[in-house]
Amino acid sequence: MSSDPDSFGAVGAVTSICNPIQAANAVMRASSRGPDKRVGLIPPMFLVGNGAESWAKEQGIPTDLDRRHKITDNALAKYAEYMEQAFPAHSQPTGPLTLQISDDDDMLLDTVGAVCIDSRGVVSAGVSSGGIVLKYPGRIGELLSYWKE
Repeated sequence: MSSDPDSFGAVGAVTSICNPIQAANAVMRASSRGPDKRVGLIPPMFLVGNGAESWAKEQGIPTDLDRRHKITDNALAKYAEYMEQAFPAHSQPTGPLTLQISDDDDMLLDTVGAVCIDSRGVVSAGVSSGGIVLKYPGRIGELLSYWKE
């Protein structure tokens, strides 16, 4: 998001966009231009899933369908560990789900952000989330809270 012009753009639930923040920036720039004067289409402010990935590819934003290289062996092992805790083989949960996550675990800390103020006083900000382990499929996190004061 940027204060010059007042604009906002986001993508979510994407896996093939190499740098989702680039796609969000492109959505922001497209939405700040306003409706297409030829046909009156209103540009998106927030795109998700396949629609976001298709749009990004049409805009020339790099995509990569090979997702395996984006997952480290350590992350994959932690995911398997938590899945086994949450859904033990051959048993059904009988009570509330409790995961044993150690203090040095970083699996729940996934959001990064940056805020910049340039010499003209223009404020720009961006956030990105890699997703929380065992999150509900399709969940869009809190980072998409947007408002203007």
